[in-house]
Amino acid sequence: ENTNCEVLFIDAHAEELTLEQTVKRLNDFAPDFVGYTLTTYLFFQSMDWIKAIKEQVPAPVVVGGVHLSIYARETLSYPEIDYAVTGEGEYALPGLLDAIVRKKDLSSVRGIAFKQSDGNVVVTPRAIDVNVDEVPFPARHLINNEIYYSFISKYKNFSVFITSRGCPYKCIFCEQGSKAFRARSPKNVVDELEMCVKEFGIRELDFFDSSFTIRKQRVIEICEEIKRRKLDIVWAARTRVDCITDDVLKAMRSAGCARIYYGIESGNREILHTLKKSTSLDMYHDVIRRTKKHGIHTFGYFMV
Repeated sequence: ENTNCEVLFIDAHAEELTLEQTVKRLNDFAPDFVGYTLTTYLFFQSMDWIKAIKEQVPAPVVVGGVHLSIYARETLSYPEIDYAVTGEGEYALPGLLDAIVRKKDLSSVRGIAFKQSDGNVVVTPRAIDVNVDEVPFPARHLINNEIYYSFISKYKNFSVFITSRGCPYKCIFCEQGSKAFRARSPKNVVDELEMCVKEFGIRELDFFDSSFTIRKQRVIEICEEIKRRKLDIVWAARTRVDCITDDVLKAMRSAGCARIYYGIESGNREILHTLKKSTSLDMYHDVIRRTKKHGIHTFGYFMV
């Protein structure tokens, strides 16, 4: 939108749309491009939809998502896929669209992949990391915020939220560990929270940072700013048990945090070592007890 593109956003899953309903909405909009987010675990289901939609909406297809940072060449081997954004999209996607429209050399655009006329796939160098405080807030005006919830949330309207990207830890199963940790400033975070409350009536949020409490002082400042602006919200966050302290727990609870999702992964010491989780079972017991003592519910993520 900031580059004068008219955007239609369809969440077929959340809106419980059939393929036919999705195609009708697309054809009514008459897009020049159709973009999709691909995840590895839903790749083949997504491809079924992409193939079916392209038969009826013959616009070029652009795909993105973490899957493309690993499997760009494999994904572009599918004839229905025309272009890919291989990393962060804030610069790469506008750059790709501009190059296509102006018939410029696509290889000059960083962070994309495309097919040449002979079928060879070109993957350009990764895009420059964005300044996370300069990124536009998510375009929540393009969706119906009333229909969203998590299986454990209490209130509507509900939204997800990200205050940082990347992670300094190197757990072998997580894509975030391959990316530099970049955190938004407390003011920038709470500016978006305030917009959520005042413009979209959002009452509950889920912070999707892989580890929200990596920089503890930043978390405390975010909590203090939430209270200073008197934002009446309930929220949850994800973190590690070795990134939490009592002063952080106290600050989070006072600012509306109702739940912390802890990445526990396993109760087996050997598996924790294999996964490169620098934690212990004693630490899990201690932190979960302390979290509940502060009045915050705990939720454990496990791998089996």
